[in-house]
Amino acid sequence: MIAAFVRTRVLEPEKEEFRRGLEELTAYRKAFGDAKVPCAYRAPSGHRLGVWVADQRRYKAAAILDDKRIAELDALGMVWSAFDTAFTDNLTAVAGYAAEHGHACPPNDAVWDGRPVGTILKNWRTAQRRTETLQRRAEAGESGLDWTGAFPADRKAALDEIDPAWCPAWPVEWQRCFTLAWRHVTDGGQLAGTAPGTVVVHGEDLSAWARAQQTAWDKLGPAQQWMCEHVLGLTPLEPEELPAPKVPRAAKEERNLTAATQYREREGHLNVPRKHKEALQLADGTTVEISLGLFIANSRSRRTSIPHTRAERLTELGMRWK
Repeated sequence: MIAAFVRTRVLEPEKEEFRRGLEELTAYRKAFGDAKVPCAYRAPSGHRLGVWVADQRRYKAAAILDDKRIAELDALGMVWSAFDTAFTDNLTAVAGYAAEHGHACPPNDAVWDGRPVGTILKNWRTAQRRTETLQRRAEAGESGLDWTGAFPADRKAALDEIDPAWCPAWPVEWQRCFTLAWRHVTDGGQLAGTAPGTVVVHGEDLSAWARAQQTAWDKLGPAQQWMCEHVLGLTPLEPEELPAPKVPRAAKEERNLTAATQYREREGHLNVPRKHKEALQLADGTTVEISLGLFIANSRSRRTSIPHTRAERLTELGMRWK
């Protein structure tokens, strides 16, 4: 009699409740395409499906949900962790961004489908790089490591399927431009020799980027050099093609004053036309043009703010300040 009471008052209602929840979950999956039920969700019938799903997670975590029910829920795509739900939603947004842009290396402020995919991926990369560091330390024999926040291997694998280069060994900005450049070249486009601003994709000036790689070739790592040369067809610039090195401010100041001295000695005054350029021979034998007229005009109009030494030397050369 007790067994019958338990069956009719406890087991049967509980079984019926599970069946009801399973039916509602089936309907939810049919309507929305997945079983990621928000905790606050109520079915059209009024059934608190979100709470029911959360209960099934708790029962499984406590090892009181039998294998048959677990299998039935798995068949519907049950997400057993609320954290997994958040990750899946974010992963879906990342996949959408990558499908549109061809890579999973967005700028930090990028948003896709209402989700901040730039920030999401930045945080995932931080976790993945920390995990790789821990793995290297563990392989070296170190023990007692804190693996809190380590990035799970299955999540890395899911991201690798979207874009194997989502967590590059070099700056994300470099990888983003490389991938866009690779797609451009694959589609028959040209990069080498194009002027800055010629090839712009998704806001990235690939022509300027390519030129920068050729100019600073020695600063690239071996893998980056190989990728640029064998994938994009870029090669380092010849010495004569390299831009002139930037002149330090102090050296530029001295050149301007030397040009002023040269002009004064030749012309007998410093009334330099504003557009005048003075040819000046440097110590290495090369000749450069100095915008002397502009230098004198700017010095005159900004007398109170220019360096004191400049004002003194120009005064000695007979500068008329008014």
